[in-house]
Amino acid sequence: MTERATRDSEIAARARQWLLTTSNAVLCTRCSDTDMIDWPFGSLAPFALTESGEPIVLISEIAEHTRNLVKEPRASLFVSDPDAAGDPQATWRLTIMGRARRLRAKSDERTVTGGADAVVLDDDAFQAVHARYTSRVPDAPRYFDAHRFGYWKIEPLRVRAIGGFGAIHWLEGDAILREPRGGGLDASAPAILAHMNDDHESALLDLCAAAGNGERAQSARMLDIDRAGFLVETHSPDAVRFIEFGREIHAADARNVFVELTKRARESLAAASRDSSGGDGRVLDSGQLLGGAETVQIDHKGALYTLRITRNGRMILTK
Repeated sequence: MTERATRDSEIAARARQWLLTTSNAVLCTRCSDTDMIDWPFGSLAPFALTESGEPIVLISEIAEHTRNLVKEPRASLFVSDPDAAGDPQATWRLTIMGRARRLRAKSDERTVTGGADAVVLDDDAFQAVHARYTSRVPDAPRYFDAHRFGYWKIEPLRVRAIGGFGAIHWLEGDAILREPRGGGLDASAPAILAHMNDDHESALLDLCAAAGNGERAQSARMLDIDRAGFLVETHSPDAVRFIEFGREIHAADARNVFVELTKRARESLAAASRDSSGGDGRVLDSGQLLGGAETVQIDHKGALYTLRITRNGRMILTK
């Protein structure tokens, strides 16, 4: 690999990481209104990423951007450091230039704006897109109740990556994309899914509860995993959630990443429980109480009680 290729690869890796750290961007399209034809038009657009790393935005059918994209699909997405302090030009930002295409579910037979050139996904794949977006924008589901919102993905052609003063680079669009199951996950994913579903449903339940409103489902099953996160299906309540790792992982990282995510989720749930109870009483993490076992016996005033975790992740105390 040449020195330039090595540098571009390093910059691309940083750019992919940057996109995993924020959900807000400015979407820029070419105005289609006759009195302002072709003038640049930009506005705030929260975004998520497909499993391959393509940006996804959610836009109303009556929005200016939708009208613009139907006429001219070329667009750019500007993303910047959400934690910038002081001079914002001293830190990173990206401009992703590409073509936008609407996404629609195979079962959706409605006539929709931008539907002629839409990317048609099977229902499970579309549900995964929805889960990825709502993991970053929790209020998104209510948008569908008004103005017929739709998902659009931006297929990147070129990327302007700036890491600060003087660190300015052009990248090809596919530089910010990733192999969903790269890094050894292609071979390891089936075993990871089986292990999490067979042995760690309780962790999946806690991860989903912490990612949502704190409500713990009755059952959970991991559906898929990629380098940026994983999909979990829960029942009671019924939902599909995407939980991000916060970085690209390799298969060798998976165990430590899940341990850390579960620890943070349980700490968050415990803190929420303390807050809701006004701080009274002591809260113990179930993992600490059980010490990794499925059952533990408790002697209370001479009476022996058994505390156990069921297959559905519930805790039962019997005498």
